[in-house]
Amino acid sequence: YLDSSKPIAEIIKITINNDEYKINLTRDKFVSSLYRAIKYYEGTEEYEKCAECLKIINHLKENKMEI
Repeated sequence: YLDSSKPIAEIIKITINNDEYKINLTRDKFVSSLYRAIKYYEGTEEYEKCAECLKIINHLKENKMEI
């Protein structure tokens, strides 16, 4: 799960031709991004992924990490 002491989460790290690229997400976008992911996964009928996103959202809310 996300570290509550960090305001930014590293979402993905990609290496292309020995160059490293990182995509980060600020804390204030965690929950809204997860809801967008749920919408995507509903459209592709990947309901297990939807459940994973909801589990993370609930964890964030329980630990007041959503800002």
